[in-house]
Amino acid sequence: MVNPCTPAPTYWSPAGPDAPGAVTRSMDTLENFYKLLADSSSKLNREHWALTMSFRLAFPASLGDPLPYLRRTWLAVRHLHPGIGSTAPPTDPADLTSKVALTVPPLDPEAWLAKSFVAHDDTTLVEDDATAALSLRPTETATLHWVPATSTIVFRSSHWRIDGMGSIMLAHAFMTTLVSVLRRGLDADLSAHASPAANGSLTPSLDDIVRSPADEASTPERLKKAADSLIATFLKGLPTVGLPTIPGSEHATPGPTARAQVSLDRATTAAVLAACKARGFTVTSAIHAALLRVVARHPQHPLAKNYAAFVATDMRRRLGAPWDGVPYAVGMFSSGVPVCIEGAQEEEEDKPFARLAADFHAVYSQDLARLGVDDRGAPFSMQDIVAPYVRRTTKLFMTTPVPGGTMPPIQNPDLSSLGPVETVLRRRYVYACGDERIEVTDFWLGVEMLSRALQCHLWTFRDSLTLQGCFNTSFYEKDFVAGVLGQAMEELLAGLGLA
Repeated sequence: MVNPCTPAPTYWSPAGPDAPGAVTRSMDTLENFYKLLADSSSKLNREHWALTMSFRLAFPASLGDPLPYLRRTWLAVRHLHPGIGSTAPPTDPADLTSKVALTVPPLDPEAWLAKSFVAHDDTTLVEDDATAALSLRPTETATLHWVPATSTIVFRSSHWRIDGMGSIMLAHAFMTTLVSVLRRGLDADLSAHASPAANGSLTPSLDDIVRSPADEASTPERLKKAADSLIATFLKGLPTVGLPTIPGSEHATPGPTARAQVSLDRATTAAVLAACKARGFTVTSAIHAALLRVVARHPQHPLAKNYAAFVATDMRRRLGAPWDGVPYAVGMFSSGVPVCIEGAQEEEEDKPFARLAADFHAVYSQDLARLGVDDRGAPFSMQDIVAPYVRRTTKLFMTTPVPGGTMPPIQNPDLSSLGPVETVLRRRYVYACGDERIEVTDFWLGVEMLSRALQCHLWTFRDSLTLQGCFNTSFYEKDFVAGVLGQAMEELLAGLGLA
């Protein structure tokens, strides 16, 4: 049976007679940014910033083969969170402001499982550096992969469809739905699993929620200038210091993506958290400072004196209920604010760890509800300027560098913090009165990288702090990236007086 989607008032509308049961809306500015970047690599049959999340499960022996329950759960999740089945046509790179339609077709259970659920006979997908998982070829919808040999779930989606925190929320929704399926049985109606996961929620866009100006022409001049000032902060740091890539890779075609990570044990993690709290800055600020100190030690382009990057900002938790909850997990609410650390290439004694950590903390702790004041002295928030700001960021990211130009390519490390994962995804989920439970024993989240940058993620799970780097294997070797991450952790411990 094909189940039609129920459009949310105002935000979604029926797709029309040619697509019965489907609903549609226009992509917003932020979704369009991620979609343009994804489509820019389509000729390579790869997808820049495609998101991969992996979590390992431990089932009780009494359960037997979990495969039918996982398939039913994935089907129920599609029913409860229709956005994972959303599709969008290719964008036009010649028109950065045109927004394509986002469409959610009705649920056809058999077709959905056939195209989006994959059980793997071997462990290639999750071996070692997870190159296979991070380099899955683009698909029309989100997909779920089950690797029984390692009891691992791998979720894969275009980033325009869902952000990092939304993915963790969706993992929690998957687990609570799995518990419901185990309790109610495989034959229970999909709607029986609605609480507490979701109830068929279709997420509106960020622009719709905050009522952003639809285009540049309708944007007040003061907000345009405020957006320009943010972009100017990033541009002031260019060319940025970065990491050296593989010699001779200047014109290499991007290949597969891989990952490396380094984790601290429970005792050391607790000590780091306490030390950062005592010094008045966040763990993310401290890690970013440590990472920059490691990067700055490498030989740099003569023009590269500063560090410039965009630090991820989770807009969803600033929107309030209901948009910050699990029912609206499938959505793109991750923007970024610029950071510019001037003189990053100065001698280390001139840029001590504590000073760098304080500089980063000033950026990470910004009040996004009062991000700055415009040219008339009136305050503005990130919500006020997100659309004009992202339009400018889109133009910046989509501008092709001039071949043979004097500016070096951007190959700096970026950092995105997921925070304590267990505030959303639990360690265990109990599904029977006899305390029968499923343990979540491991977790990671990364993105496919086709640029020369190193994308780092930071999180804590099961009391262990992890720093991960995703990189393109055409530009970096795993041992080098692992070394950078290890040195950053050493720098962190030394800077906090723990080594």
